[in-house]
Amino acid sequence: MNANLADGQAPLSSLAQGGRGRITALHVTGPERRRLLDLGFVPGTIVERAFTSPLGDPTAYRVRGATTSLRNEQADRIEVEPCSD
Repeated sequence: MNANLADGQAPLSSLAQGGRGRITALHVTGPERRRLLDLGFVPGTIVERAFTSPLGDPTAYRVRGATTSLRNEQADRIEVEPCSD
């Protein structure tokens, strides 16, 4: 997890099942950042934790009408602000 999170911010991986958050930052660079942006993980976007695999990793997230799986290591580097809208 990222120790430099602002108050009220949390890593995407910390959302509860069915929980929603607004992406505030991506703490990744290079091709991995480009891939996440291409998948819709853009600051300001609402993302929902859809379901988790039986072994706990990866986890599926709904973002911009699509369902995408991320490993916890990747989701730990996406900062979200929990929301209910």
